[in-house]
Amino acid sequence: MKIPKSFYLNGQVVDIIFDDEQMHKEGLLGLCVSDQNKIFLTRTIIEGKKKIKLPKEKVQQVALHEIVHAMLDSMGEHKLSKNEKFVDQMANCFYQYLTTKV
Repeated sequence: MKIPKSFYLNGQVVDIIFDDEQMHKEGLLGLCVSDQNKIFLTRTIIEGKKKIKLPKEKVQQVALHEIVHAMLDSMGEHKLSKNEKFVDQMANCFYQYLTTKV
């Protein structure tokens, strides 16, 4: 699965930005900022003083997790968007579909 630089969602462009430093500061792997139409992701984590590259599958799953947040927010489903368990399960289902379809 290729992570796009941007995509359209309800007629608006959502940008996907890789920003390792900002995500490390936030202690996050990804962040959806719906009011700015931006999704921020990292490809690495910091363990001690070491920067460790995440497996591509993990980065893809995190991207889908943040995309689900963006989708729900664009539909006005803010309560569902705050439900991390629901968002994660939807992202996992989308990921499995996209990576196993024949």
